[in-house]
Order: sequence, then structure tokens, then C-alpha cells
Amino acid sequence: MCALHRRNQDTPYARFGSEVAMRFLSPDSPASQRSLEQFADYLSQEWYRPLVEWSEMRWDGDLVLLGNGAEAYQQAGVRSSPTAAWVSIRWILARVLAEGGHEEWRVA
Repeated sequence: MCALHRRNQDTPYARFGSEVAMRFLSPDSPASQRSLEQFADYLSQEWYRPLVEWSEMRWDGDLVLLGNGAEAYQQAGVRSSPTAAWVSIRWILARVLAEGGHEEWRVA
């Protein structure tokens, strides 16, 4: 979430935030097949504004496992200021085999 925030997008260098965020994508995520420039362009779309302008975040419930346990989702809320309305977001996650042979959750 911190990598996606607009204040981190180009610090310490251009598209740094996108580079970091892309490390957390599942290999099956369509976004993982994009360039840093294309991923950064995604984040400039209105749909993603809550992810780049948030100042507060809260977990809305527990991680929910789906099907065979290889997929899950996590609901969260974000808002841009203490008086702004909460915006609900849902992270779809996939369990992947990472370097070193261990499993980890990544954004699907």
C-alpha cells in the first residue's frame, strides 16, 4: 500500500513505487505482464485514485480463503483524510511458490 501512494511513486527515482508494487503481483496477474510505465499509467486512472491518495487504512474483516485455499481475498478500507468517507477495496490474492521454495500471498 505504501508503494502505491502518490508520494512514493517517484521517490527515490521515477516509477519506484510501481516497481515495488509489481514485486507483490502474482505471475498470473495481468498487471505483472506490463511495463513499469504501463503499470504507472494504470494507477493514474480514476478507478485507482483511492489507492494512491489514501492517508488512513483499516482491515475490514479477516482474510477469506476461496476454493482450494490457493486464492483468497482481503477487504480493506481507505480514506484520504480523517473526515473523508471510507472507500472499500478488495485485494484478490493468490498463493504462489516464491524463490527459496516457500509459499507467499501475492496480488492476483
